[in-house]
Amino acid sequence: MEFFNRQFTDYTGAPHRALMPPEVAEAFLHPEDGPAVVAAFRAALETGAPFEIEHRIRSAAGAWRWFLARAEPYRDPGTGRIIRWFGASVDIHDRKLAEAALRESEARWRGLFERMQEGVQVNELIRDQAGRAVDMIYLQVNAAWERQTGLSRQAVTGKRASEVIPAEEAAFWAGTMDGVVESGEAAHVERFVEALGRWYEVVVYPVEDGRAAALVMDVTVRKAEAERQALLMREVDHRAKNALAVVEAALRLTQAPDVASFQQTALGRVSALARAQTLLSQDRWHGADLRALVEGELAAFVGEGGPRAVVEGAPVVLPPGAAQPIAMALHELATNAVKYGALSRPEGRVLIGWRVKDGPRGVLCLDWVERGGPAVTGAPRRRGFGSRVLDATVRGQLSGSVTVEWRETGLVCGMEVPLRGVGADEGAVGVGF
Repeated sequence: MEFFNRQFTDYTGAPHRALMPPEVAEAFLHPEDGPAVVAAFRAALETGAPFEIEHRIRSAAGAWRWFLARAEPYRDPGTGRIIRWFGASVDIHDRKLAEAALRESEARWRGLFERMQEGVQVNELIRDQAGRAVDMIYLQVNAAWERQTGLSRQAVTGKRASEVIPAEEAAFWAGTMDGVVESGEAAHVERFVEALGRWYEVVVYPVEDGRAAALVMDVTVRKAEAERQALLMREVDHRAKNALAVVEAALRLTQAPDVASFQQTALGRVSALARAQTLLSQDRWHGADLRALVEGELAAFVGEGGPRAVVEGAPVVLPPGAAQPIAMALHELATNAVKYGALSRPEGRVLIGWRVKDGPRGVLCLDWVERGGPAVTGAPRRRGFGSRVLDATVRGQLSGSVTVEWRETGLVCGMEVPLRGVGADEGAVGVGF
C-alpha cells in the first residue's frame, strides 16, 4: 500500500511510508472487521469489480470509528491488466450511530406497536383534484387492531379504506383525518360503524403531511352497559314514582278515628307493598312466587306456618305488573278478617286456594274463604277502603273480576286475573283509587 494521505496518517498515527496490507489490517482495522475486509478485497482482486465495505478504523488516541471504504481498479491502457487500486475511506461514524439509534427506536416502537391493547392504524390520505381528502390507504395496523375490528392486516394493508368498508364510511374517516392533519390537533370520535356492527372510540393524531394515525378501541360492550345503566335508571325512576303514587293514595284514603290507628293502618298497607317489592327484586323483577306472596301477607296477621291459615295451590309465578296489586288485595282482605271476620276470633280460619285455567299463562282463579268468625248477617252498608282496593286493583288494573259473598259462615271472595299481558311496567296500585 504505497500511498496514504495526511488525513489518514493524522487520524491513525501511521508512519508516512508504504505499508503492507497485513500490517494495516493488524494495526488499524478492528479485529472483528479485519477478516471480512481482507476477504472482500481478495474477491475484488479476482473479479476486478469495485471494492466497497464498512469497517472500523482505530484512531491515534485508541478510539474506533466507522468508515466507508471504497476502491476502484486502475488498468493498464495497453493490456487492460489491473496495476493499481485507488481508494478512499469516508468517516460515517455519526451516521452509523444515528442508524443504530433509529433501529433501536424503531424496535421499541414496533414492540410497543404490537403489544398495545388498543388498535393502532396509520393512514395516508388520498385527495381528489380539488385537494379534498376522499379516501385513505392503510399503511400499518397492529395485532390489537385486528382483534378490535375483526379484519386481518393482510387484508387491509396497502388497501384503500373504501375497499374495506363502505365508501361513505371511508369518506367520513378520511375527512376526519384530513381535519386533524390540517389543524395539527388530535380529534376524539365515538361512532357506530355499521359495516362492522360495533361502536368505536377513536382518537386521531397527526403524524406528518398527508398522514395520520388513529388509536382504535372497541367500546360496544361499554356502550351496551351504559345503555343498560340508563335503562335501569329510567326503570328505577319509573318504579319509584309508581311506588310513591301508591303510598300517596293509600295514605290519602286511609281513615281512622285517631292518629295511632291511622299509623297502624297506613304502616300495614305500605308494608304490604314493600313485601311485594322485595319478592320482585329477589327475582330481578321477572315475577313473584304467588305462594310466597300469600304466605308473606298472612304472616303479618297470623304468624308463619300458623294453623289459622291454609294455603293451597300449584306453583304460580305472577307477572311483575300483577304482584303488587294482588298483594294489596290480600292485605285488605286480611285486615278486614282481623277486624271483623274469621281472624278476629281464636277459632277462626282462612283458606286461600288458587288454580290457573287456560294454560300456565291463562287466568288465575284465587279464592279467599273465611270460617269460624262472627256470624255474617249480610253485606256491610258502607263501602270501605278494602272494597275500593279490590275494585281498583283486580278490576281496574288487572282487567280481572271480583265476586264477594257475605255468607253466614264468613266472607268468600273470588278473584279471576288474566296473567297474559300483565307486564312489568303496567300501572301502579292505587293510581285508580
